[in-house]
Amino acid sequence: MPLMSLTLAIFSLGQRLTAGALAGAVLSFAGVLVVVSTGSLTALLSHGVNLGDAMMLIATLAYAIYSTLLKKWQLRLPPLVLLYLQVLVAVVVLFPLFWLSPKIGLNLHNAGLVLYACLLASMLAPLAWMRSVATLGPSRTTLFFNLLPLITALIAAAVLHEALAWYHLLGGALTLGGVILSERWTTALRRA
Repeated sequence: MPLMSLTLAIFSLGQRLTAGALAGAVLSFAGVLVVVSTGSLTALLSHGVNLGDAMMLIATLAYAIYSTLLKKWQLRLPPLVLLYLQVLVAVVVLFPLFWLSPKIGLNLHNAGLVLYACLLASMLAPLAWMRSVATLGPSRTTLFFNLLPLITALIAAAVLHEALAWYHLLGGALTLGGVILSERWTTALRRA
């Protein structure tokens, strides 16, 4: 997503490409590939792109477009109103799937997941995202998205007691290095 958002921001927002943004995005992407491929890029390439991968690429592009348009349009609505409108659209779009799916009621086993989905993932995260895009811009904000695989691995190690492997550490270091590089190296690339 950071590479997609950077490209969209350059073309639609007139953002200047910096050497750090380009190098940082590529380095972070390499780190994400190391983590996602569990250290074996050949294994990742041998499986090829399946339907799930294609769907994730489309979703990533949609989120990059959303982040860019959020900055470009700068709607003069309070963040809570924007969040309410997003939730309303999500309810309308997802209601048919809910209606057709098997129902499982709220119980002690799933209450934490429901609270997480309702409060953190559906309310606090979008509010923080909207504020970050408004403050930093879409290309800088989405660069931090590359830290997600590293954070997920760290949470899995802490909560699920999964072992961290060398590829988590290497991929995490590359990703974090890319984010730091893009934030610190602000030399603009000149057009030929």
